[in-house]
Amino acid sequence: MIFKKVFKNYSKRDRNFSALLAGVIVFVLLINIVQGLVYNYKTSDLSGAYNEGIVGEIKQINPLFRDLNSLNRDISSLVYSGLTKYNPNTKSFEPDLATFTINNKSTSYIFTLKEGLEWHDGEPVTIEDVMFTYRTVIQNPGFQNSLLRQSLEGITIENIADNQVEFKLQKPNAFFIAQTDMGILPKHIYEDVPINAIGNEFQDNKLNLIVGSGPYRLASIEDIDDSTTRINLRVFKDYYGEVPKIKNIRLFVYPTDDDLLAKQDNLNSVINLSYQKTGLLDQEKFTNQEYSLPQYTALFLNTDSPKLQERIVRVVLKRGANPTEIVANLADKQPISRPFFQFEAINEINQTDPEVLKELLISDGWTLSDDQLFEKNGQTLEFDLVIQAFSNNERKNQEFKTVVSNLTKTYQKIGIKLRARYYESEQFTKVIADRDYDMVLLGHNLGNNLDSYSFWHSSQTTASGLNLSNYKNIATDSLLETIRETSDISQRNELLVKINEKLVQDVPAIFLYTDKHVFAFDNKVKNRKILGSYAFASDRFYDISTWEFN
Repeated sequence: MIFKKVFKNYSKRDRNFSALLAGVIVFVLLINIVQGLVYNYKTSDLSGAYNEGIVGEIKQINPLFRDLNSLNRDISSLVYSGLTKYNPNTKSFEPDLATFTINNKSTSYIFTLKEGLEWHDGEPVTIEDVMFTYRTVIQNPGFQNSLLRQSLEGITIENIADNQVEFKLQKPNAFFIAQTDMGILPKHIYEDVPINAIGNEFQDNKLNLIVGSGPYRLASIEDIDDSTTRINLRVFKDYYGEVPKIKNIRLFVYPTDDDLLAKQDNLNSVINLSYQKTGLLDQEKFTNQEYSLPQYTALFLNTDSPKLQERIVRVVLKRGANPTEIVANLADKQPISRPFFQFEAINEINQTDPEVLKELLISDGWTLSDDQLFEKNGQTLEFDLVIQAFSNNERKNQEFKTVVSNLTKTYQKIGIKLRARYYESEQFTKVIADRDYDMVLLGHNLGNNLDSYSFWHSSQTTASGLNLSNYKNIATDSLLETIRETSDISQRNELLVKINEKLVQDVPAIFLYTDKHVFAFDNKVKNRKILGSYAFASDRFYDISTWEFN
Protein backbone atom coordinates (compact mmCIF):
# COMPACT_ATOMS: atom_id res chain seq x y z
CA MET A 1 0.00 0.00 0.00
CA ILE A 2 2.73 2.47 0.95
CA PHE A 3 4.63 1.60 -2.26
CA LYS A 4 1.48 2.30 -4.35
CA LYS A 5 0.95 5.68 -2.70
CA VAL A 6 4.56 6.66 -3.25
CA PHE A 7 4.45 5.50 -6.87
CA LYS A 8 1.22 7.50 -7.50
CA ASN A 9 2.93 10.65 -6.27
CA TYR A 10 5.62 10.20 -8.99
CA SER A 11 5.25 12.18 -12.14
CA LYS A 12 4.74 10.28 -15.36
CA ARG A 13 8.36 10.97 -16.29
CA ASP A 14 9.61 9.65 -12.91
CA ARG A 15 7.42 6.55 -13.22
CA ASN A 16 8.80 5.81 -16.68
CA PHE A 17 12.38 6.33 -15.49
CA SER A 18 11.82 4.04 -12.47
CA ALA A 19 10.31 1.34 -14.67
CA LEU A 20 13.27 1.60 -17.04
CA LEU A 21 15.74 1.41 -14.14
CA ALA A 22 13.96 -1.65 -12.73
CA GLY A 23 14.09 -3.30 -16.14
CA VAL A 24 17.84 -2.64 -16.43
CA ILE A 25 18.43 -4.14 -12.96
CA VAL A 26 16.43 -7.25 -13.83
CA PHE A 27 18.32 -7.57 -17.15
CA VAL A 28 21.71 -7.28 -15.41
CA LEU A 29 20.69 -9.87 -12.83
CA LEU A 30 19.58 -12.25 -15.57
CA ILE A 31 22.88 -11.75 -17.44
CA ASN A 32 24.85 -12.52 -14.25
CA ILE A 33 22.75 -15.61 -13.59
CA VAL A 34 23.27 -16.87 -17.16
CA GLN A 35 27.03 -16.16 -17.00
CA GLY A 36 27.23 -17.99 -13.70
CA LEU A 37 25.43 -20.99 -15.13
CA VAL A 38 27.74 -21.04 -18.16
CA TYR A 39 30.83 -20.69 -15.94
CA ASN A 40 29.68 -23.49 -13.66
CA TYR A 41 29.09 -25.71 -16.67
CA LYS A 42 32.49 -24.99 -18.14
CA THR A 43 34.30 -25.68 -14.88
CA SER A 44 32.28 -28.77 -14.01
CA ASP A 45 33.75 -32.24 -14.33
CA LEU A 46 32.72 -32.23 -17.99
CA SER A 47 35.37 -29.66 -18.85
CA GLY A 48 36.84 -28.58 -15.54
CA ALA A 49 39.98 -29.26 -13.56
CA TYR A 50 42.33 -32.16 -14.08
CA ASN A 51 44.35 -32.79 -10.90
CA GLU A 52 47.75 -34.47 -11.07
CA GLY A 53 50.02 -35.27 -8.13
CA ILE A 54 53.78 -35.06 -8.62
CA VAL A 55 56.59 -35.86 -6.23
CA GLY A 56 59.30 -33.30 -6.83
CA GLU A 57 60.44 -29.73 -6.42
CA ILE A 58 59.83 -26.58 -8.43
CA LYS A 59 63.26 -25.21 -9.32
CA GLN A 60 62.73 -23.44 -12.62
CA ILE A 61 59.92 -22.72 -15.03
CA ASN A 62 61.63 -21.98 -18.30
CA PRO A 63 61.73 -24.17 -21.44
CA LEU A 64 65.41 -23.44 -22.03
CA PHE A 65 66.23 -25.26 -18.79
CA ARG A 66 63.83 -28.17 -19.22
CA ASP A 67 66.59 -30.81 -19.27
CA LEU A 68 67.60 -29.94 -15.72
CA ASN A 69 64.30 -30.78 -14.02
CA SER A 70 61.45 -33.09 -15.05
CA LEU A 71 58.76 -30.88 -13.44
CA ASN A 72 60.02 -27.89 -15.43
CA ARG A 73 59.74 -30.01 -18.57
CA ASP A 74 56.16 -30.98 -17.61
CA ILE A 75 55.07 -27.36 -17.15
CA SER A 76 56.99 -26.10 -20.19
CA SER A 77 55.39 -28.72 -22.45
CA LEU A 78 51.96 -27.29 -21.60
CA VAL A 79 52.74 -23.56 -21.40
CA TYR A 80 55.24 -23.13 -24.25
CA SER A 81 55.38 -24.15 -27.90
CA GLY A 82 58.41 -24.97 -30.02
CA LEU A 83 59.06 -24.82 -33.73
CA THR A 84 58.34 -28.55 -33.75
CA LYS A 85 56.78 -31.06 -31.37
CA TYR A 86 57.69 -34.66 -30.63
CA ASN A 87 55.10 -37.39 -31.10
CA PRO A 88 55.99 -40.34 -28.82
CA ASN A 89 53.48 -42.52 -30.62
CA THR A 90 55.24 -42.24 -34.00
CA LYS A 91 58.59 -41.34 -32.44
CA SER A 92 58.98 -38.48 -34.88
CA PHE A 93 59.01 -34.69 -34.94
CA GLU A 94 56.05 -32.81 -36.37
CA PRO A 95 55.39 -29.13 -37.22
CA ASP A 96 54.20 -27.00 -34.31
CA LEU A 97 54.74 -23.24 -34.50
CA ALA A 98 56.35 -23.78 -37.87
CA THR A 99 56.53 -26.11 -40.84
CA PHE A 100 60.02 -27.18 -41.82
CA THR A 101 62.24 -28.47 -44.61
CA ILE A 102 65.58 -30.25 -44.23
CA ASN A 103 68.12 -30.63 -47.03
CA ASN A 104 69.47 -34.04 -48.04
CA LYS A 105 72.69 -33.60 -46.08
CA SER A 106 70.92 -32.55 -42.86
CA THR A 107 72.99 -29.35 -42.77
CA SER A 108 70.19 -26.87 -43.47
CA TYR A 109 66.95 -26.63 -41.49
CA ILE A 110 64.43 -24.02 -42.66
CA PHE A 111 61.38 -23.20 -40.52
CA THR A 112 58.36 -21.22 -41.73
CA LEU A 113 56.14 -19.76 -39.00
CA LYS A 114 52.42 -20.44 -39.27
CA GLU A 115 49.96 -17.54 -39.36
CA GLY A 116 47.75 -16.36 -36.51
CA LEU A 117 50.10 -17.30 -33.67
CA GLU A 118 49.66 -15.47 -30.36
CA TRP A 119 51.39 -15.27 -27.01
CA HIS A 120 49.26 -15.67 -23.91
CA ASP A 121 49.20 -11.87 -23.51
CA GLY A 122 47.73 -11.41 -26.98
CA GLU A 123 50.90 -10.23 -28.73
CA PRO A 124 51.74 -11.95 -32.04
CA VAL A 125 54.45 -14.62 -32.22
CA THR A 126 56.99 -13.51 -34.83
CA ILE A 127 60.23 -14.68 -36.34
CA GLU A 128 61.97 -12.15 -34.09
CA ASP A 129 60.95 -14.27 -31.09
CA VAL A 130 62.64 -17.28 -32.69
CA MET A 131 65.81 -15.33 -33.45
CA PHE A 132 65.81 -13.89 -29.95
CA THR A 133 65.46 -17.31 -28.31
CA TYR A 134 68.11 -19.14 -30.30
CA ARG A 135 70.64 -16.50 -31.27
CA THR A 136 70.32 -13.73 -28.68
CA VAL A 137 69.77 -15.95 -25.64
CA ILE A 138 71.05 -19.49 -26.16
CA GLN A 139 74.14 -18.57 -28.18
CA ASN A 140 75.05 -15.80 -25.73
CA PRO A 141 78.26 -16.66 -23.79
CA GLY A 142 76.51 -15.55 -20.59
CA PHE A 143 73.59 -17.96 -20.98
CA GLN A 144 73.49 -20.16 -17.89
CA ASN A 145 72.58 -23.52 -19.50
CA SER A 146 76.01 -24.42 -20.81
CA LEU A 147 74.99 -27.80 -22.28
CA LEU A 148 72.27 -26.23 -24.41
CA ARG A 149 74.60 -23.41 -25.40
CA GLN A 150 77.25 -25.92 -26.50
CA SER A 151 74.71 -27.84 -28.59
CA LEU A 152 74.30 -24.74 -30.80
CA GLU A 153 77.99 -23.88 -31.10
CA GLY A 154 79.11 -23.38 -34.69
CA ILE A 155 75.52 -23.19 -35.98
CA THR A 156 74.59 -20.15 -38.04
CA ILE A 157 71.04 -18.86 -37.51
CA GLU A 158 69.69 -16.47 -40.13
CA ASN A 159 66.37 -14.68 -40.64
CA ILE A 160 65.90 -15.36 -44.38
CA ALA A 161 62.33 -13.98 -44.74
CA ASP A 162 59.63 -12.23 -42.72
CA ASN A 163 58.41 -15.59 -41.42
CA GLN A 164 61.40 -17.87 -42.02
CA VAL A 165 64.56 -18.80 -40.17
CA GLU A 166 67.37 -21.08 -41.30
CA PHE A 167 69.78 -23.07 -39.14
CA LYS A 168 73.02 -23.88 -40.98
CA LEU A 169 75.19 -26.66 -39.57
CA GLN A 170 78.89 -27.11 -40.28
CA LYS A 171 78.48 -30.90 -40.34
CA PRO A 172 75.53 -33.19 -41.10
CA ASN A 173 73.34 -33.92 -38.10
CA ALA A 174 69.95 -35.57 -38.61
CA PHE A 175 69.45 -35.39 -34.84
CA PHE A 176 69.47 -31.59 -34.77
CA ILE A 177 65.70 -31.51 -35.22
CA ALA A 178 65.46 -32.57 -31.55
CA GLN A 179 66.73 -29.12 -30.56
CA THR A 180 63.72 -27.45 -32.14
CA ASP A 181 60.83 -28.74 -30.00
CA MET A 182 62.03 -26.54 -27.15
CA GLY A 183 59.69 -23.71 -26.15
CA ILE A 184 60.26 -20.28 -27.70
CA LEU A 185 60.56 -17.22 -25.42
CA PRO A 186 58.71 -13.94 -26.19
CA LYS A 187 61.16 -11.20 -27.10
CA HIS A 188 58.89 -8.39 -25.88
CA ILE A 189 58.87 -9.96 -22.39
CA TYR A 190 62.56 -10.85 -22.11
CA GLU A 191 64.48 -8.30 -24.15
CA ASP A 192 65.27 -6.19 -21.06
CA VAL A 193 65.97 -9.15 -18.76
CA PRO A 194 69.70 -9.71 -18.05
CA ILE A 195 70.95 -12.84 -19.81
CA ASN A 196 72.17 -14.41 -16.56
CA ALA A 197 68.72 -13.90 -14.98
CA ILE A 198 66.91 -15.94 -17.62
CA GLY A 199 65.99 -19.18 -15.92
CA ASN A 200 65.48 -17.57 -12.49
CA GLU A 201 61.86 -16.53 -13.00
CA PHE A 202 60.48 -18.79 -10.28
CA GLN A 203 63.26 -18.16 -7.75
CA ASP A 204 63.01 -14.40 -8.30
CA ASN A 205 59.21 -14.50 -7.99
CA LYS A 206 58.78 -12.96 -11.44
CA LEU A 207 55.97 -15.18 -12.66
CA ASN A 208 54.80 -12.36 -14.95
CA LEU A 209 57.70 -13.34 -17.23
CA ILE A 210 56.24 -16.80 -17.79
CA VAL A 211 54.32 -16.11 -20.98
CA GLY A 212 54.11 -18.82 -23.60
CA SER A 213 52.08 -19.74 -26.66
CA GLY A 214 51.13 -23.29 -25.67
CA PRO A 215 47.68 -24.79 -25.01
CA TYR A 216 47.71 -23.68 -21.37
CA ARG A 217 48.79 -20.49 -19.63
CA LEU A 218 50.17 -20.15 -16.12
CA ALA A 219 47.41 -18.73 -13.89
CA SER A 220 49.07 -18.92 -10.47
CA ILE A 221 51.31 -20.87 -8.12
CA GLU A 222 50.21 -21.15 -4.52
CA ASP A 223 51.27 -22.97 -1.37
CA ILE A 224 48.24 -24.91 -0.16
CA ASP A 225 49.99 -25.98 3.03
CA ASP A 226 53.49 -26.81 4.26
CA SER A 227 53.69 -29.89 2.04
CA THR A 228 51.66 -28.94 -1.04
CA THR A 229 52.25 -26.44 -3.82
CA ARG A 230 49.61 -26.08 -6.51
CA ILE A 231 50.40 -24.93 -10.03
CA ASN A 232 47.24 -23.67 -11.74
CA LEU A 233 47.14 -23.77 -15.53
CA ARG A 234 44.21 -22.51 -17.59
CA VAL A 235 43.39 -23.26 -21.18
CA PHE A 236 44.48 -20.64 -23.71
CA LYS A 237 41.33 -20.02 -25.75
CA ASP A 238 43.26 -18.41 -28.60
CA TYR A 239 45.63 -21.38 -28.97
CA TYR A 240 46.47 -21.88 -32.65
CA GLY A 241 46.01 -25.65 -32.48
CA GLU A 242 43.12 -27.76 -31.24
CA VAL A 243 41.99 -26.05 -28.03
CA PRO A 244 41.88 -28.61 -25.18
CA LYS A 245 38.47 -29.54 -23.81
CA ILE A 246 39.79 -29.73 -20.26
CA LYS A 247 39.86 -26.10 -19.15
CA ASN A 248 42.01 -26.26 -16.02
CA ILE A 249 45.02 -28.33 -15.04
CA ARG A 250 46.18 -28.33 -11.44
CA LEU A 251 49.57 -29.83 -10.70
CA PHE A 252 49.95 -30.63 -7.00
CA VAL A 253 53.62 -30.83 -6.08
CA TYR A 254 54.65 -32.78 -2.96
CA PRO A 255 58.15 -33.04 -1.48
CA THR A 256 57.85 -36.71 -0.51
CA ASP A 257 56.02 -39.88 -1.48
CA ASP A 258 54.21 -39.98 1.85
CA ASP A 259 52.87 -36.44 1.40
CA LEU A 260 51.35 -37.41 -1.92
CA LEU A 261 49.93 -40.70 -0.65
CA ALA A 262 48.21 -38.90 2.23
CA LYS A 263 46.40 -36.61 -0.25
CA GLN A 264 45.69 -38.94 -3.15
CA ASP A 265 41.87 -38.82 -2.84
CA ASN A 266 41.44 -35.67 -4.95
CA LEU A 267 43.88 -36.64 -7.69
CA ASN A 268 43.13 -37.87 -11.20
CA SER A 269 46.66 -39.13 -11.77
CA VAL A 270 50.03 -39.59 -10.07
CA ILE A 271 53.54 -39.31 -11.54
CA ASN A 272 57.07 -39.71 -10.14
CA LEU A 273 55.98 -41.69 -7.09
CA SER A 274 58.63 -44.18 -5.97
CA TYR A 275 58.14 -47.47 -7.79
CA GLN A 276 58.18 -49.28 -4.46
CA LYS A 277 55.26 -47.21 -3.15
CA THR A 278 52.88 -47.38 -6.10
CA GLY A 279 51.19 -50.31 -4.37
CA LEU A 280 50.07 -47.92 -1.62
CA LEU A 281 47.84 -46.02 -4.03
CA ASP A 282 44.11 -46.73 -3.91
CA GLN A 283 43.94 -49.77 -6.20
CA GLU A 284 40.21 -49.41 -6.71
CA LYS A 285 40.65 -45.86 -7.97
CA PHE A 286 43.94 -45.92 -9.86
CA THR A 287 45.26 -48.05 -12.71
CA ASN A 288 49.05 -48.40 -12.66
CA GLN A 289 50.80 -48.40 -16.03
CA GLU A 290 54.54 -49.11 -16.26
CA TYR A 291 56.51 -47.25 -18.89
CA SER A 292 60.17 -46.96 -19.85
CA LEU A 293 62.41 -44.05 -20.80
CA PRO A 294 65.58 -44.21 -22.96
CA GLN A 295 67.92 -43.67 -20.03
CA TYR A 296 70.51 -45.77 -18.27
CA THR A 297 73.04 -45.73 -15.47
CA ALA A 298 76.57 -46.89 -16.21
CA LEU A 299 80.05 -47.13 -14.77
CA PHE A 300 82.20 -45.12 -17.19
CA LEU A 301 85.83 -46.31 -17.29
CA ASN A 302 88.56 -43.75 -17.98
CA THR A 303 90.50 -45.53 -20.72
CA ASP A 304 93.34 -43.00 -20.33
CA SER A 305 93.98 -44.31 -16.82
CA PRO A 306 97.12 -46.53 -17.08
CA LYS A 307 95.46 -49.52 -15.41
CA LEU A 308 92.32 -49.23 -17.52
CA GLN A 309 94.16 -49.00 -20.83
CA GLU A 310 94.40 -52.78 -20.74
CA ARG A 311 91.24 -54.27 -22.22
CA ILE A 312 91.54 -57.42 -20.10
CA VAL A 313 91.18 -55.34 -16.93
CA ARG A 314 88.06 -53.66 -18.30
CA VAL A 315 86.64 -57.06 -19.30
CA VAL A 316 87.23 -58.41 -15.77
CA LEU A 317 85.51 -55.36 -14.28
CA LYS A 318 82.55 -55.83 -16.61
CA ARG A 319 82.19 -59.56 -16.07
CA GLY A 320 82.65 -59.09 -12.34
CA ALA A 321 79.79 -56.61 -12.05
CA ASN A 322 76.36 -58.16 -11.67
CA PRO A 323 73.53 -55.81 -12.68
CA THR A 324 70.95 -58.46 -11.82
CA GLU A 325 72.24 -58.64 -8.27
CA ILE A 326 72.45 -54.85 -8.02
CA VAL A 327 68.82 -54.31 -9.03
CA ALA A 328 67.66 -57.00 -6.62
CA ASN A 329 67.92 -54.26 -3.99
CA LEU A 330 66.52 -51.57 -6.33
CA ALA A 331 62.97 -52.55 -7.20
CA ASP A 332 62.53 -49.78 -9.76
CA LYS A 333 65.47 -50.85 -11.94
CA GLN A 334 65.84 -53.21 -14.90
CA PRO A 335 69.29 -54.69 -15.63
CA ILE A 336 70.81 -54.00 -19.05
CA SER A 337 74.09 -54.72 -20.82
CA ARG A 338 74.25 -52.01 -23.52
CA PRO A 339 73.20 -48.38 -23.98
CA PHE A 340 70.58 -48.81 -26.73
CA PHE A 341 68.87 -51.56 -24.80
CA GLN A 342 65.46 -50.89 -26.35
CA PHE A 343 66.54 -52.52 -29.62
CA GLU A 344 67.49 -55.86 -28.09
CA ALA A 345 65.88 -58.24 -25.65
CA ILE A 346 67.06 -57.76 -22.08
CA ASN A 347 68.14 -61.16 -20.84
CA GLU A 348 69.20 -62.10 -17.35
CA ILE A 349 72.79 -61.05 -16.80
CA ASN A 350 74.89 -63.47 -14.78
CA GLN A 351 78.06 -62.72 -12.90
CA THR A 352 81.23 -64.63 -13.76
CA ASP A 353 82.76 -66.67 -10.93
CA PRO A 354 85.46 -64.58 -9.13
CA GLU A 355 87.97 -67.43 -9.39
CA VAL A 356 87.60 -67.50 -13.18
CA LEU A 357 88.25 -63.75 -13.32
CA LYS A 358 91.31 -64.13 -11.10
CA GLU A 359 92.71 -66.66 -13.57
CA LEU A 360 92.17 -64.19 -16.41
CA LEU A 361 94.21 -61.54 -14.58
CA ILE A 362 96.95 -64.02 -13.69
CA SER A 363 97.22 -65.14 -17.33
CA ASP A 364 97.77 -61.47 -18.19
CA GLY A 365 100.70 -61.12 -15.78
CA TRP A 366 98.88 -59.83 -12.70
CA THR A 367 99.72 -61.35 -9.32
CA LEU A 368 97.95 -61.27 -5.96
CA SER A 369 99.78 -59.31 -3.26
CA ASP A 370 99.79 -60.18 0.43
CA ASP A 371 96.83 -57.90 1.00
CA GLN A 372 94.89 -59.80 -1.69
CA LEU A 373 95.04 -57.07 -4.35
CA PHE A 374 96.27 -57.70 -7.89
CA GLU A 375 99.41 -55.85 -8.95
CA LYS A 376 101.76 -55.67 -11.92
CA ASN A 377 104.75 -53.46 -12.73
CA GLY A 378 104.27 -51.43 -9.57
CA GLN A 379 100.59 -50.81 -10.25
CA THR A 380 97.79 -52.09 -8.05
CA LEU A 381 94.22 -52.66 -9.14
CA GLU A 382 92.84 -49.85 -6.99
CA PHE A 383 90.45 -47.41 -8.60
CA ASP A 384 88.99 -44.04 -7.68
CA LEU A 385 85.25 -44.11 -8.30
CA VAL A 386 83.62 -40.68 -8.55
CA ILE A 387 79.94 -40.22 -7.64
CA GLN A 388 77.79 -37.11 -7.47
CA ALA A 389 76.16 -36.35 -4.11
CA PHE A 390 72.69 -34.81 -4.37
CA SER A 391 71.89 -32.28 -1.65
CA ASN A 392 68.15 -32.41 -2.33
CA ASN A 393 67.59 -35.93 -3.69
CA GLU A 394 68.05 -38.52 -0.99
CA ARG A 395 66.38 -41.15 -3.17
CA LYS A 396 69.17 -40.84 -5.74
CA ASN A 397 71.84 -40.78 -3.02
CA GLN A 398 70.56 -44.06 -1.59
CA GLU A 399 70.41 -45.59 -5.06
CA PHE A 400 74.06 -44.78 -5.79
CA LYS A 401 75.18 -45.93 -2.35
CA THR A 402 73.52 -49.28 -2.98
CA VAL A 403 75.32 -49.61 -6.32
CA VAL A 404 78.70 -48.62 -4.87
CA SER A 405 78.32 -50.99 -1.91
CA ASN A 406 77.54 -53.91 -4.21
CA LEU A 407 80.41 -53.18 -6.62
CA THR A 408 82.89 -52.68 -3.78
CA LYS A 409 82.09 -56.08 -2.23
CA THR A 410 82.01 -57.83 -5.60
CA TYR A 411 85.36 -56.50 -6.79
CA GLN A 412 86.96 -57.17 -3.43
CA LYS A 413 86.31 -60.90 -3.96
CA ILE A 414 88.27 -60.67 -7.22
CA GLY A 415 91.21 -58.72 -5.78
CA ILE A 416 90.20 -55.24 -6.91
CA LYS A 417 89.67 -52.23 -4.63
CA LEU A 418 87.31 -49.30 -5.17
CA ARG A 419 87.71 -45.95 -3.42
CA ALA A 420 84.44 -44.04 -3.55
CA ARG A 421 84.69 -40.24 -3.80
CA TYR A 422 81.46 -38.26 -3.45
CA TYR A 423 81.24 -34.66 -4.65
CA GLU A 424 78.51 -32.04 -4.65
CA SER A 425 77.38 -30.70 -8.03
CA GLU A 426 79.90 -27.88 -8.60
CA GLN A 427 82.96 -29.88 -7.58
CA PHE A 428 81.68 -32.97 -9.39
CA THR A 429 81.46 -30.95 -12.61
CA LYS A 430 85.06 -29.81 -12.19
CA VAL A 431 86.32 -33.34 -11.52
CA ILE A 432 84.53 -34.55 -14.65
CA ALA A 433 85.96 -31.74 -16.78
CA ASP A 434 89.48 -32.50 -15.50
CA ARG A 435 88.92 -36.27 -16.01
CA ASP A 436 90.28 -36.71 -12.49
CA TYR A 437 89.00 -40.24 -11.91
CA ASP A 438 89.38 -43.86 -12.91
CA MET A 439 85.65 -44.49 -12.99
CA VAL A 440 82.51 -42.41 -12.73
CA LEU A 441 79.00 -43.57 -11.89
CA LEU A 442 76.50 -41.57 -13.92
CA GLY A 443 73.11 -41.69 -15.56
CA HIS A 444 72.56 -40.76 -19.21
CA ASN A 445 69.22 -39.81 -20.74
CA LEU A 446 69.14 -40.42 -24.49
CA GLY A 447 65.94 -38.38 -24.85
CA ASN A 448 63.99 -38.26 -28.07
CA ASN A 449 66.82 -38.50 -30.59
CA LEU A 450 69.15 -41.27 -29.28
CA ASP A 451 72.16 -39.19 -30.32
CA SER A 452 75.20 -40.35 -28.34
CA TYR A 453 77.83 -38.55 -30.40
CA SER A 454 78.93 -36.44 -27.44
CA PHE A 455 79.39 -39.53 -25.24
CA TRP A 456 81.39 -41.79 -27.56
CA HIS A 457 83.00 -39.79 -30.37
CA SER A 458 86.76 -39.31 -29.97
CA SER A 459 86.42 -35.56 -30.63
CA GLN A 460 84.46 -35.22 -27.38
CA THR A 461 87.27 -36.23 -25.01
CA THR A 462 88.03 -32.59 -24.25
CA ALA A 463 87.09 -30.89 -20.98
CA SER A 464 83.91 -29.51 -22.54
CA GLY A 465 82.98 -32.86 -24.09
CA LEU A 466 80.95 -35.66 -22.53
CA ASN A 467 83.10 -38.60 -23.62
CA LEU A 468 83.66 -39.52 -19.98
CA SER A 469 85.53 -42.71 -20.87
CA ASN A 470 88.02 -40.89 -23.14
CA TYR A 471 87.01 -43.58 -25.61
CA LYS A 472 88.65 -43.49 -29.04
CA ASN A 473 87.79 -45.88 -31.84
CA ILE A 474 87.82 -44.96 -35.54
CA ALA A 475 85.13 -47.49 -36.41
CA THR A 476 82.78 -46.19 -33.70
CA ASP A 477 83.49 -42.60 -34.79
CA SER A 478 82.47 -43.55 -38.32
CA LEU A 479 79.21 -45.10 -37.12
CA LEU A 480 78.39 -42.03 -35.04
CA GLU A 481 79.08 -39.75 -37.99
CA THR A 482 77.08 -41.91 -40.42
CA ILE A 483 74.10 -42.01 -38.12
CA ARG A 484 74.02 -38.22 -38.04
CA GLU A 485 73.74 -38.26 -41.83
CA THR A 486 70.88 -40.77 -41.78
CA SER A 487 67.31 -39.53 -41.72
CA ASP A 488 65.70 -42.93 -42.29
CA ILE A 489 64.64 -44.20 -38.85
CA SER A 490 65.00 -47.93 -39.64
CA GLN A 491 68.52 -47.45 -41.02
CA ARG A 492 69.37 -45.32 -38.02
CA ASN A 493 68.23 -48.04 -35.62
CA GLU A 494 70.39 -50.61 -37.42
CA LEU A 495 73.40 -48.36 -36.90
CA LEU A 496 72.55 -47.97 -33.20
CA VAL A 497 72.64 -51.75 -32.82
CA LYS A 498 76.11 -51.77 -34.42
CA ILE A 499 77.25 -49.11 -31.92
CA ASN A 500 75.93 -51.38 -29.19
CA GLU A 501 78.17 -54.15 -30.49
CA LYS A 502 81.26 -51.93 -30.60
CA LEU A 503 80.76 -50.67 -27.05
CA VAL A 504 80.21 -54.20 -25.74
CA GLN A 505 83.40 -55.32 -27.46
CA ASP A 506 85.61 -52.38 -26.42
CA VAL A 507 84.22 -51.99 -22.86
CA PRO A 508 84.62 -48.25 -22.31
CA ALA A 509 81.76 -48.50 -19.82
CA ILE A 510 79.76 -51.04 -17.82
CA PHE A 511 76.05 -50.58 -18.44
CA LEU A 512 74.11 -51.45 -15.31
CA TYR A 513 70.40 -50.66 -15.43
CA THR A 514 67.51 -48.56 -16.67
CA ASP A 515 64.67 -47.21 -14.55
CA LYS A 516 61.13 -48.55 -14.41
CA HIS A 517 58.44 -45.88 -14.10
CA VAL A 518 54.74 -45.93 -13.24
CA PHE A 519 51.96 -43.58 -14.31
CA ALA A 520 48.84 -44.02 -12.14
CA PHE A 521 45.51 -42.69 -13.39
CA ASP A 522 41.79 -42.94 -12.70
CA ASN A 523 39.05 -43.60 -15.25
CA LYS A 524 37.59 -40.08 -15.38
CA VAL A 525 39.48 -39.05 -18.51
CA LYS A 526 38.68 -40.53 -21.90
CA ASN A 527 40.46 -40.31 -25.28
CA ARG A 528 43.83 -40.43 -23.52
CA LYS A 529 46.43 -42.80 -24.97
CA ILE A 530 48.83 -44.34 -22.46
CA LEU A 531 52.04 -45.65 -24.03
CA GLY A 532 54.54 -48.21 -22.77
CA SER A 533 57.52 -46.00 -23.53
CA TYR A 534 58.23 -42.29 -23.82
CA ALA A 535 61.26 -40.13 -24.53
CA PHE A 536 60.42 -38.02 -21.48
CA ALA A 537 57.69 -38.36 -18.87
CA SER A 538 56.19 -35.06 -20.10
CA ASP A 539 55.25 -36.87 -23.33
CA ARG A 540 52.17 -38.14 -21.46
CA PHE A 541 50.59 -34.79 -22.38
CA TYR A 542 51.26 -35.11 -26.10
CA ASP A 543 47.57 -35.73 -26.97
CA ILE A 544 46.03 -33.55 -24.24
CA SER A 545 43.88 -31.65 -26.74
CA THR A 546 41.78 -34.81 -27.19
CA TRP A 547 41.25 -35.48 -23.48
CA GLU A 548 37.87 -34.94 -21.89
CA PHE A 549 36.09 -36.06 -18.76
CA ASN A 550 33.74 -39.04 -18.85
